Amino acid sequence: MAGLMSVSPTVGVIGGGIVGLSTAYALTEKGAQVTLFDPNPGEGQSAGESRIFRHQHEDARLIGFAKRSRELWAEWADRLGRQLISEGGSILAGDDSLVRARAKSLERLGIPYRILDRRQQAEAFPQFGPATDLALLDPGGGAIYAAEAVAALCGRIGRGLVAEPAGGCFEEDGHAVVVTGSSIREFDRVVIAAGDDTPALAALVGIKIQTETSWHARLGFPAREGAELPVRCLQDRSGAFGEKVYGAPEPGQGAFAIGLTGADVDLAVSAGGLIEDSTALRSISARLQEYVHEAMPGLSPEPCGYRICRSTSLPSGADDFSLWREGRFVAAAGGNLFKMAPALGVALADAALGEDVPDLWDESSA
Repeated sequence: MAGLMSVSPTVGVIGGGIVGLSTAYALTEKGAQVTLFDPNPGEGQSAGESRIFRHQHEDARLIGFAKRSRELWAEWADRLGRQLISEGGSILAGDDSLVRARAKSLERLGIPYRILDRRQQAEAFPQFGPATDLALLDPGGGAIYAAEAVAALCGRIGRGLVAEPAGGCFEEDGHAVVVTGSSIREFDRVVIAAGDDTPALAALVGIKIQTETSWHARLGFPAREGAELPVRCLQDRSGAFGEKVYGAPEPGQGAFAIGLTGADVDLAVSAGGLIEDSTALRSISARLQEYVHEAMPGLSPEPCGYRICRSTSLPSGADDFSLWREGRFVAAAGGNLFKMAPALGVALADAALGEDVPDLWDESSA
């Protein structure tokens, strides 16, 4: 821990989304004194009741990272005394080549899975009309209880939470400095994990990050009278019902949240940060309602709720993420980070407490 000024290092964390909260929690577990800056922890891109955890990804490196993260989700559930991921698992529907390729990647890393035929799909997910001959069941997948996770992490961080946004940061006299509307605070290190504000804050300390921002919509659909809500998460990549979607049960909300996936499903953001064409939301809503009508007869096609949030991604891909360091600052950015947050938080904590940014894809660092 060369270069740090205090026996118990002080670390500032800018951003109270799931990545910032996970980093702050990992830092406290490692003995650091942590201050997290965010006026509304858990809002922004981390808002909402649920997210999907899944092991399977197109990039095999992400599967390994997801495996590490899933193990940490289980450890955190024990420590925090809360269930953080549902037990229903996650189903991937797609053509045979996709299903078998993802299964092979899981098998290579020792992650359990099952391949389901149409009859087995109907038994495992009776609310969904089987779209393909084969589907992949990931028993370790499930719905992340997002709001529960945020509340539990905030409780552990406690007085370390500062309900102000960071207005600036810089390095001076061997310290990392964070400026808010009412204070200037010095730390041994600072982690920047502020969602779509990360590039601007990181640029102040010489870190160049390029991200793309959009608005993404998910709609909640209730079960039809007499029917049960799905307990498993879904990725339908088949296109058999006209759309490619993802979906997850919303804990305690009596709804199954569904969003579109693909190249034309996000709402563009203007230079001022607003939705460029708000009327496009009606089109997305209509497409999702039609999908539910065709593909999920167990659900009512009339939505019972909306969640519209800003989404950040790197130019390299919607699932990609990375870490950067400059001096006493470390920054993180990427997309679809909720499921990876525990392992990413540990990596950021290690980067803040050491001299090197850890290799995210090195299995020996797990």
